[in-house]
Amino acid sequence: MKKHQPQKKGNTGKGLKRSISYVEISFIVHVTEDLQKVLKAVRNLLPVPYSNNVSFKKKNLWGHHKNLIILVKTTIRKKNVVYALIENLYKKLNINDKDELSKDFNQRLDNKKKFFLRLDKQRAYLGKIELNNIDPILIKIKLNFFPNNFKEIIKS
Repeated sequence: MKKHQPQKKGNTGKGLKRSISYVEISFIVHVTEDLQKVLKAVRNLLPVPYSNNVSFKKKNLWGHHKNLIILVKTTIRKKNVVYALIENLYKKLNINDKDELSKDFNQRLDNKKKFFLRLDKQRAYLGKIELNNIDPILIKIKLNFFPNNFKEIIKS
């Protein structure tokens, strides 16, 4: 990912609902995993009123050893769902993960205003939200501005 040059003025006060274009969630389901359990893990990221209102597209891929891998994606564009998802993620992240997001903020934001999070699938299944780079749930947040830090995304 290319580093961006943050603007001095962050968001212009449009509010969170207008400062995020969409959220894309993607993940891989391996042959050793139960697709329904992984979908439940991802749905656990969303607040209850929206957890069953998101549909997913699946694509079969084949691994190096000819094993089936399912790529699953969804793009959330409804502003109320996007807003609820972002607030839920931030609320449930522990302080260490929030500190990590602050520390490596620039590495998570590309020059196209996409902010990247990688979350632990197993913890999400248990209703917990935790950063993890190994076999994660990938979340891309498409922003309409270049924030200076993660809190600006939440507070905008």
